[in-house]
Amino acid sequence: MPRRECPLDAGDGPLLQFARDLRLLREKVGCPSYRELAARAHVSASALSGAASGRKLPSLMVTLAFVRACEGDVGEWERRWRELVSELATPVVDVEDTGDAPYVGLSAFRVEDADRFFGRQRLVEQLVRRLLQGRFVGVVGASGAGKTSLLRAGLLPAVRTETLVDGCSWPTVMMTPGPRPLEECAIHLARLTGHTPGQMNDELATEPRALHRLVRQALADHPDPVELVFVVDQFEELFTLCQEPRERAQFLDALLTAATAQASRLRVVVGIRADFYAHCSRYRPLDE
Repeated sequence: MPRRECPLDAGDGPLLQFARDLRLLREKVGCPSYRELAARAHVSASALSGAASGRKLPSLMVTLAFVRACEGDVGEWERRWRELVSELATPVVDVEDTGDAPYVGLSAFRVEDADRFFGRQRLVEQLVRRLLQGRFVGVVGASGAGKTSLLRAGLLPAVRTETLVDGCSWPTVMMTPGPRPLEECAIHLARLTGHTPGQMNDELATEPRALHRLVRQALADHPDPVELVFVVDQFEELFTLCQEPRERAQFLDALLTAATAQASRLRVVVGIRADFYAHCSRYRPLDE
């Protein structure tokens, strides 16, 4: 018989209310054990239990896995999670203090936070070197290790502002896969190419070389040393949020084809949680 869940601490703060509502969602489907939920959600039982503990905010991936396993409204819970992140990360400062707080709380550092992102310079330099040496680089680490901050506040400012090759900086695209990775890719690339997202989504879905071709077109007026740095953060969402194996394969095909094709002008960096490394190895082209 499963152990009884520890009661939540007293109080009515937003984090505790979030945890209470997750517990209620589980109760509505008969209060299955966390081991049962883990089998449905493909997330560890401890991660799911921790999400409903009220001690800390679970990641979006774990939250949505919990909700999906309990047949909840994924869109509604994603909205609630993002609102809670904003609420918990809002700094409390003296009313006369007009300076920016140096810490970002539970949120990751962003590109605009680059001037206060310290302590990772050697790692940023190593990542830039790896990127110049190869066209596909993986940043693998445990949840909460700082992968997103490294990519957003470290790598992106570096490749945008430093003279990497022959006095050139490189343009960047950064995305997270979400439930529709091809659509997300099209939306972000549309800003660079001038195409409509719908048109680009159709091309990406029907032709594996479409991304390669679109990138070359977008950089046609740039000198040859300039390449596009395409960053996919939270790469594990391909396996947790994307429920369409076909779209997952199409996105991976487009990404890998564009990075490995002859005359490629794309370099890819993916940030992925270490516990999803094995998921990547199941897809042979990605494994290679």
